[in-house]
Amino acid sequence: MRLLFRYFLEEKAAGFSLFGGGGVAADSKEDQRARIARDKAAEEKRQSSEDKRKAVMASAEEKKKKAEDAARSAQELRKKLEMEQLAKAEAARKAADAKVRQATVQRTPTISLFNINAAPAERLPPPPKKEALKVAPRNVPKLVRWKQNRDGSISGFISGSRAFSEGEYITTSPIISGSAEAGEVVQTGSGSKYYLV
Repeated sequence: MRLLFRYFLEEKAAGFSLFGGGGVAADSKEDQRARIARDKAAEEKRQSSEDKRKAVMASAEEKKKKAEDAARSAQELRKKLEMEQLAKAEAARKAADAKVRQATVQRTPTISLFNINAAPAERLPPPPKKEALKVAPRNVPKLVRWKQNRDGSISGFISGSRAFSEGEYITTSPIISGSAEAGEVVQTGSGSKYYLV
């Protein structure tokens, strides 16, 4: 249809009319055939380039789909591995809890409420207390009038320190070893040691 319309327009411009009337003489049949062949070749070329464009777009779409599928499967694999790790961690935690529960059950003594026909219970002596140091170890500063804070740190007045003035009020970092009792040497998370008076 497009070819016929184009042909009609070209003829109209050349002076040809379907309704009669004079004008320039019609092109020869050879010229018409050549024009039709050129138009047909141009149409085929356009159709061929359109087909190539569609093929390239289809190929690009297919590559995009493959990439999305690969990314989705990789994400599913990562999620599966994470779930397996969580399951292993949960199983290990449950096993540890079971061991702790079993150990506590084994160590828990039974108490007779009515004490019928029972021998008097033997009393174990309390564990021996560590004897507190009377004097601070060498090169360990002393904390006087100290108190332990909620975060595990200790606040008090320091003496015998090279880093602080004598009698200065300080707060240590949290204690990691030693017990917060008078006569004990404690060590903080930063590695500092203090003798508690």
